[in-house]
Amino acid sequence: TRVEVAGSRYESEWIFDYTQHTYVNYYSPAVCTVQEPDGRTAIYLSHEISELRNHAEIATCTVLKRSTDGGRTWEQLAHVDDMRWASLLELNGRLLLEGNRLSTGNVQLAIYDPAGGSLRTAELDLQVAGSAPCAAAVANGRIYFAHNHAVISACIADDLCKTESWTVSNDPNRLITRADYEARTGKRTDPKKQFCFEEGNVVL
Repeated sequence: TRVEVAGSRYESEWIFDYTQHTYVNYYSPAVCTVQEPDGRTAIYLSHEISELRNHAEIATCTVLKRSTDGGRTWEQLAHVDDMRWASLLELNGRLLLEGNRLSTGNVQLAIYDPAGGSLRTAELDLQVAGSAPCAAAVANGRIYFAHNHAVISACIADDLCKTESWTVSNDPNRLITRADYEARTGKRTDPKKQFCFEEGNVVL
């Protein structure tokens, strides 16, 4: 029942010297569907375009695209410089991207209005480490996003582009230790590596 309508892959003859050449990778895909005012169903897609050298990320941006023919063709609507790991969802008729700023680590937000084609971006002074394009939740008038070291939330009636609109939770990683995890699961972890939870989802 599935058809691949677009793809990206490295061909076998493309062999990079990672220490000498700059190369581009595509990361963090997210997708959602929106019922447009004209009755059509639009598919919105976001993903990173990251520039790397010697396995180090030196630049990134997140792009937002739309398809109105079931994913066969796409138009690029916007790009957000320095944004990575963005979650994508529709909120009150607008597309919301929420991720991290590569250069500072702060939360970065972008709001795209399909009606006028406008894009509003903001860097929030919230250091809550990384994330991924994971599920967000809207409940009781608030929106929730999971990051590696906190859940952040805000009232959807407030200005989401202002840091003071957001509340930061305690660190979920403090709720279970390595010893607790090993005892509960029967699995052993590598003591030389960091123990933490990453890339969480918020669901109802």
